[in-house]
Amino acid sequence: METKKAKYLQKWASMDQIYSPAQVLHKNVTDYILPTFGSYFDRGDPAQTPNVNRFEKIINDAGSRANQILGAGMMDLCSPSRPWFQLTLTDRDLAEFGPVKDWLQECEQVLYKLFGNSNFYTEANNIFESQGGFGTGVLMQTDGMNSVFDFRCFDVGEYRIATGPQNRVDTCYRRFFRTAKQLADMFGVDALSNSTKQMLEKTPYNYVEVLHVLEPRGNDERDYNKIDNSNMPYKSCWLEINGPDDKILRESGFEEIPFTAPRWRQVGQYPYGIGPGMFAMGNVMMLQEMEKTGLIALHKEIDPPVWAPGKFKDIVNLLPGAVNYGEGDGKEKIESLYNVSMNLQNLEYKLKEVESRIERTFFNDLFMMIINSDRSGREMTATEVMRRQEEKMLLLGPTIERQINEFLDPVIERSFNLAYKKGLFPPAPPEVEGQEWEVEYISTLARSQKLANAQSMTTYLGEVERVAQLDEHSLIKTNFEEYLQQYADIIGVPVKVLRTQDEFEKILENQVQAEQQAQQMAQMQAMVAGAKDLGQASTEEGTALGDLKASLE
Repeated sequence: METKKAKYLQKWASMDQIYSPAQVLHKNVTDYILPTFGSYFDRGDPAQTPNVNRFEKIINDAGSRANQILGAGMMDLCSPSRPWFQLTLTDRDLAEFGPVKDWLQECEQVLYKLFGNSNFYTEANNIFESQGGFGTGVLMQTDGMNSVFDFRCFDVGEYRIATGPQNRVDTCYRRFFRTAKQLADMFGVDALSNSTKQMLEKTPYNYVEVLHVLEPRGNDERDYNKIDNSNMPYKSCWLEINGPDDKILRESGFEEIPFTAPRWRQVGQYPYGIGPGMFAMGNVMMLQEMEKTGLIALHKEIDPPVWAPGKFKDIVNLLPGAVNYGEGDGKEKIESLYNVSMNLQNLEYKLKEVESRIERTFFNDLFMMIINSDRSGREMTATEVMRRQEEKMLLLGPTIERQINEFLDPVIERSFNLAYKKGLFPPAPPEVEGQEWEVEYISTLARSQKLANAQSMTTYLGEVERVAQLDEHSLIKTNFEEYLQQYADIIGVPVKVLRTQDEFEKILENQVQAEQQAQQMAQMQAMVAGAKDLGQASTEEGTALGDLKASLE
């Protein structure tokens, strides 16, 4: 009978074959753009691939710098320095109800605090840089030891992913190294294989190859009458690659998928994404060759190869300032074998041109504008960003939507669920029961994607104003209350600036009552004045009242 380990290794082999084309590109990105990323098990364990060798192929670091700027710029989506999301309900009217609105804001503050106390923001930056270079990032979220949440960005090369029915990544196999001591601390000594136990006693810091399986648990693997870790919807299984076939380090599970796998750009049904680093790779590699060739030419120009008579061998000093003495008429002399004349200005121009192409590929012009606005102490509005870099924002639109759908939404949803189960939120008002909640993103990048609607609404309002001058009844066509609400949502007006629906209706009711009372008072005053005038009117013949009196008689 086939063991669990055999099944998992067979699945790994199948997923590894699918990953093979991407791995070639990923290794180039590691070598030339992200030397601190990349754990490829075919290159050996960490002891065999020390970090000091990772930078040897990088002569010009323009690609690395461009990717760092991209990562920093994308952090605007979830910046630790300012609010970047709001909780609301699908029923927007209920979300504006005072007690519900207050509860949602309190839940937001709890989540912000939990994210700030965890390593989320550090790992989020790694996720964005990983996507910038490799097109894909995988972030694991578990219960923390010193915080409620703990996040870990999986290193490219050590994981293999697969997609589910909706082409969303739901399976991750991770093959990596841990020391014998680390495994003992994680799983206990009894869970280790005999060979790892021996290693623990003699060489506890030697590496052991491990496989971690994260995938949906099949119906045939679950007992729906039980709710323990071994019967949860998502499986988590650890095993030693070289351990016994029948020995598992640990098998447990999760109620929801515990990781996210955002992709910069998706290509068909292929599970791995494509990032700017792959598009820029040709320019990055060319830049290294240009730098290398330029240095060689410069060295030859300064210290060119020379020709000399054989009798000068071992007796001529070619160091700067050296004096050589000899006999004869001086016709036999040392001279350059060939002339090297390099135009440094042209070389610098070409290097700058290639560097500029790389920076544009990584959207550095857009992100530097946002970063510089932060450094100036003034947050740039989404409108300013959109107006200055409209074309760039249009190109980034699908990517930002993917970051929200594949990265931020799953993280916030899982974080909300974990915090709720741990009782970290205040008691919910009864109106919330049975309601679906959702997230609105209010960062500069997220809001800028909505500004196209804001611009069309502004255009519409101008047209309404023009038509109203011709027909004032046309104003009835527009629901201005809803217009203002939607416009505020699009441009990201802080929640506390707007009154709740209850507050608005109460104030409106008071204003209507005040207007009605004012109208009634005016009518009464008019009636009193009329009666007074009537009492003073003449009833003589020939007057209106006199004629009325005569007719009645």
